[in-house]
Amino acid sequence: MELNIPSKPYKCVSCRNDYEIEEYEADDCCPSCNTKFLPMSNNEELTLTLNKFEIMLLLAHSIWSPLYKDNTEDPHKYYKKAVDAIEEKLMNQHPTININIANRT
Repeated sequence: MELNIPSKPYKCVSCRNDYEIEEYEADDCCPSCNTKFLPMSNNEELTLTLNKFEIMLLLAHSIWSPLYKDNTEDPHKYYKKAVDAIEEKLMNQHPTININIANRT
């Protein structure tokens, strides 16, 4: 098995290029694509197991959840249950991190 050791300690969320923090700080953006997202640390990579359908639900959730944020009569209550179950699955795989997909307080 080959180890994928990044050449630099940080990675852009958008373009996935690796770089040094000084390269980001020079212009307050990714040196490759100019995105303003803060960089990810290559030392914090995780391996998670999800079903393809679970991934589709999470992506859809990121689009729909803001629409129902303040709606107590959410017609997608079963959808929220599914997202909660996926969140629990991820937290069980890596209990030391705090995953809050559903933005619950």
